[in-house]
Amino acid sequence: MSLKEIYQLILQNHLFLSYILYFFFFQLSFEWMNSYNIYYFKYSINQDYFFSIYAFTILAQLFGASLYPRLAKLISKQLIFYLSACLSILGMLALFIVGQTLPDNSLLMFFAASIKQIGSGLFMVTATHDLAWVIDISSQKTGKYYPAILTSAKLLVAKLSTSLTALGIGFGLHFAGYVNNQRQTPHTALLISLQTFGIPIIFVVISLIGYHFYRQMVQHEKRTS
Repeated sequence: MSLKEIYQLILQNHLFLSYILYFFFFQLSFEWMNSYNIYYFKYSINQDYFFSIYAFTILAQLFGASLYPRLAKLISKQLIFYLSACLSILGMLALFIVGQTLPDNSLLMFFAASIKQIGSGLFMVTATHDLAWVIDISSQKTGKYYPAILTSAKLLVAKLSTSLTALGIGFGLHFAGYVNNQRQTPHTALLISLQTFGIPIIFVVISLIGYHFYRQMVQHEKRTS
């Protein structure tokens, strides 16, 4: 296929575009938090060793992903996505509150980070499942099966979120008045904290709105199939 045909295939697939909308903003939240947390732990709450603790909670993310098959037997896949969003937001809020009130409490910090990571793990499996469903429905409607193209398009969107995160962090730290390798002023420390968690929470909320449109599109496809 030519590059033009590939673009047409993607842009004409409205179900895939609605999927990408919610995926992009949740992934952007995920990338932003993972990239910004070193500045939060080291320069905002002056507990740089917490970065290692946070990195260790990747095990909680794997645990969250492993919960998906069990949860899918108990609740709908739509509720699983809402659960992943709620856990992600609650975890980030808890990280912010603990950092502002009990910055020396590594146990609470670990617990809050684990809640957030469980939400991220559920999201990753949900997004993978939804992509498989989008590919299957698209092949039934068009008679053409191009999983590699749609999967690659999702990967490009994920890489785009990484690039935008790097750009956003640069502007955000400059706006906060960040000075490298120095103790930050209270005002800068607070702005870094708000940027670390406030911005990704907003992205998750936007993703929830996008997911609502995606589910509407899913219902439309079911009625017309």
